[in-house]
Formats: sequence, structure tokens, C-alpha cells
Amino acid sequence: MSGFPLYALDEVATKADLKVLEAELKADMAALRAEIYAELGSLRKTMFTQMVMIMVTVIGSMIGVGILT
Repeated sequence: MSGFPLYALDEVATKADLKVLEAELKADMAALRAEIYAELGSLRKTMFTQMVMIMVTVIGSMIGVGILT
């Protein structure tokens, strides 16, 4: 049954065809994985910078309040 097409217009898929499709899919997945890692790295840097700025602001405010009182 694996050699017969499912529909009348379908072509028979050979193991070689499936290997080519598998290789294409793996290449696409690797490209997407690299894109996601790059995006996450960028977001991590941005979030770290924002957290440091917030901490500096809070500490500066605490010091400022302490000096004024």
C-alpha cells in the first residue's frame, strides 16, 4: 500500500523523495532555530539593560531620600 498514491492525481513518493524533503525540513528548522536564538539573545540584552537602569534609579532614589531626610 505504501507505493500506491492516495488520490488519483498524487504521485508516488519514493524513499529518495522523502529523504530530500526531510533534509529540506531539517535545514528550515535549523534556520528558524538560529533566528529564534538571535532574537532571544537580543531580548535578553535589552531586558538586562532595562533592569540595571531600574536598579540604578531605585538606588539613586533611596540615596536621595536618605540625604534629604
